[in-house]
Amino acid sequence: MMGVWLLASFLANIIGGFVAAVVESLGASTIFATIAAFVIFLGLVMIFLNKVILKLMNGLR
Repeated sequence: MMGVWLLASFLANIIGGFVAAVVESLGASTIFATIAAFVIFLGLVMIFLNKVILKLMNGLR
C-alpha cells in the first residue's frame, strides 16, 4: 500500500511539472481566459441538463 502512495506522489509531481512548464509558456491572460471559457461552458451544460436532471429526480425538490 505504501508503494501505491509513493507511486501516486511521483506521478503527481511529474504531471505537475509538465503542467507548470506549459502554463509558464502561455502567459497569465491565456490561462485565465481558458479557465473562464471552461467554467462558462460547464455552466451552459448544466443549464441545458437542468430539465433532464429534474426528470431523473422523479419530482423531488
